[in-house]
Amino acid sequence: MSRALAVVVLAAGMAVLHMAGGYGADQPGAGSGSDPIQAIIDELDKECRRRPVFMLGPEKATRLAELVRQKKPEVVVECGTAIGYSGLWIARELKQMGRGKLITIEIDPQRAQEAQRNFHRAGVAEYVTVRVGDARVVARELAGPVDFVLLDCGYENYYPVFVALEPKLRPGAVVVADNVGLGAGAMGDYLKRVRSKYRSRTESFEVNLPWARRDAMEVTVIETASAASASAGAARPQRKTPVILDTDIGDDIDDTWALTLLLKSPELEPKLVVSDSGDTEYRAKIIARLLEVAKRTEIPVGIGLRQKSGGGRQAAWVKEYDLSRYRGKVHRDGVGAIIRTILDSPEPITLICIGPVPNIQAALEREPKIATRARFIGMHGSVRKGYGGRSKPDAEWNVVANPAACRKAFTAAWPMTITPLDTCGLVRLKGEKYRKVAQCKDPLVQALMENYRIWRKAQDPKAPDEVDASSVLFDTVAVYLAISTDLVRIERIPLVVTDKGFTVPDPQGKPIDCAIEWKDLGAFEDFLVQRLTQ
Repeated sequence: MSRALAVVVLAAGMAVLHMAGGYGADQPGAGSGSDPIQAIIDELDKECRRRPVFMLGPEKATRLAELVRQKKPEVVVECGTAIGYSGLWIARELKQMGRGKLITIEIDPQRAQEAQRNFHRAGVAEYVTVRVGDARVVARELAGPVDFVLLDCGYENYYPVFVALEPKLRPGAVVVADNVGLGAGAMGDYLKRVRSKYRSRTESFEVNLPWARRDAMEVTVIETASAASASAGAARPQRKTPVILDTDIGDDIDDTWALTLLLKSPELEPKLVVSDSGDTEYRAKIIARLLEVAKRTEIPVGIGLRQKSGGGRQAAWVKEYDLSRYRGKVHRDGVGAIIRTILDSPEPITLICIGPVPNIQAALEREPKIATRARFIGMHGSVRKGYGGRSKPDAEWNVVANPAACRKAFTAAWPMTITPLDTCGLVRLKGEKYRKVAQCKDPLVQALMENYRIWRKAQDPKAPDEVDASSVLFDTVAVYLAISTDLVRIERIPLVVTDKGFTVPDPQGKPIDCAIEWKDLGAFEDFLVQRLTQ
């Protein structure tokens, strides 16, 4: 390996579910009749759409192949083999060069075997070695030097894998991170590192994917210390992630905490906040008044599907509030506003859902294409732990309140990340941490505290005016996941939604990224306090 040029490609694992048309039909000069490898690529392209299986997709794969061709690597390492789609693009370049080796890493043994068969069928097996294992572990074991890296696995794994490889990168190495248009928030730690330390640029793509029409890749050149220093001034600030919040604010108080956190998070750009489930007119009033307090009336408010009237526990705070006085836009058809906001966005939207999701069910039924243009982050379910950390799963409220709606959201084509009760059910601020928030003079935080007092009194008129702890802040974790996943352990679990409102692991279910346990719950509490009081 001392003379080898290495390319590390982390591909396909979680980030992209491709259902676009085959490459041969869309790209000039790609006729599979003259290229037997292309024929297999086209076959896998269709197969990945049918099953579905995550893959890179032809638009970005074409650019990947170009970059590999320019770098002329001798060793390529791919993480997230799936059934071999992106590996074939890489192996074809190696075969045309007449040298080189692809080491491809896949955590699923069955898929690894299927990929191996596809490499043999395409006639490139001599250029490929398939390894089964966790990319974060295998990356530490690899020998260097490394010349080219493609990160296209779970967004939260970009950073640890890159850190494992960074000492092995040869000066001038190229690192390509896929899905920057879809998951910039979740990979923010990685992007911050490469954009501040190396010469890095974002390349945008028009893609023909069912969940997105635009995406981006971050292309980074690893320079020597002096070269990196010379180009440091070109580093760009991190872009904001456009989000829609769909919330049943006005029942449990944690939605109010979550909206406050969202408004105080500079990484996120709220495009729309929509009331969902129950008395959505009442909920929209709370949203609008909070946005007024925050001086964020440029954010539109949507009124979701109304199932009932009668208000809720925070009704006293909006008793005299007239929704027509809101200076911003109020969409009476909140479902239509969700659809238009997603489809009109020049980049994919992150949809944060922190309640039962009848709005989302209706939006998907009205316009299924929204699942091709958005990423879903939700506070839903219970996988291994229930309320309060109990050892058995519970039927979590946001699911059991409307299992059919949740099932619709859980089976849509978008990439999904959820915080089940396993993590979100453990979050409370107590003692000094709570007091720092309660005593903050920021008008928005004071409005939050006022709502908390009203909410407590609505449940128990004899409740004290002042307390020394928050309630469980379930929904704040969903907002956090739109920013980062550093403090949680993400596990991809196929889940199905039962009629009784349970989220049950099942091989037939859609694979969903679940924040299954905390790495550092105390650090999240500190983050919450710092962000709310800043």
